Amino acid sequence: PFDVLYDEDFERADDVLAQYDLLVVSRAVCLTRPAADAITRFSQGDGMVVVDPQTLVKIPGTVVLEPTKSFEAYEQELAAREKQLEERYGNVGNPQYVEAMGDAEALPSRVPPAFSRLIEEHLEEDARSLTPDTWLNVLGAEGVNYIGVVNDLRTRGPMYGHFGKVREQGVPQSATVLITPELGRFAYDVLAGHEVALESVGDHLWATLLLPAGGARLLMMADRQVGGLTVKARIRWVTWGRQRGRELCIEARLDDRDGKRFPGLVPLMLKLVRPDGTASDFSRAGLLEAGRAEYSFPMARNDLGGVWRIEVREAASGQTVSREVVYSP
Repeated sequence: PFDVLYDEDFERADDVLAQYDLLVVSRAVCLTRPAADAITRFSQGDGMVVVDPQTLVKIPGTVVLEPTKSFEAYEQELAAREKQLEERYGNVGNPQYVEAMGDAEALPSRVPPAFSRLIEEHLEEDARSLTPDTWLNVLGAEGVNYIGVVNDLRTRGPMYGHFGKVREQGVPQSATVLITPELGRFAYDVLAGHEVALESVGDHLWATLLLPAGGARLLMMADRQVGGLTVKARIRWVTWGRQRGRELCIEARLDDRDGKRFPGLVPLMLKLVRPDGTASDFSRAGLLEAGRAEYSFPMARNDLGGVWRIEVREAASGQTVSREVVYSP
């Protein structure tokens, strides 16, 4: 997991780097005084600071990564593959061209080997993508963990490809992700709404993800399997100051397979459908927090009378539950 820090982050607290093990500073021709002081303390303590030759600020104890041929080799290999496939299939929009470009296993890594060694020696990674041209990050969410994997494999497209400088067309590819069991033993794709099969490889779990062109997958990792989703809905009379009216109350609960409330933050989609079939403006995205979500919406006197439908979908396993209430203005 990684974060991007800005100048203002160093102004908010002196110990902003306390939670990190390694800091990368790139092309820093200058730094604010709070940032320079915090980075110096971090470098002189237990942290590691990595800089490139373009960083002009002198920070004691830093590791300077000299430029390598990794990126140039990657670009040359990719350009050669593009030329070969374009000659074979004639058009970068050809499905066979796109499919062949998705096989990135033979491409060299664009990451300098020295930097890869630093990562392996000084960081205990919770998750790692073994596939080139992917970005991965991890986020804890109060009892579950989220792993985001972004597909950055691109080729020359029909708009700017003829210049030979810009790769604007994304290419789908399959990514392999290694995950430590500490993040969770069960995985759910919250963008697709289903459980993801995991394989055990030594001390790690192994997931194979199909990444869309220019797209991503977001895995929710948990120690428990998602169980049932239940929803209750009712209309009740309430008093707001001197006004009295009615409101729609919705309660959603997500359990694990043992019937206990599911931990962490789980996205949900709430859709309110009026009697005429149109969606209410109160429809929204929300969160199940520790297995619960509650909503209350005022019912206007001129709202349509009849049957209102409530649809709740939890994003982990994709369950959807519908309820109906009758409103009489």
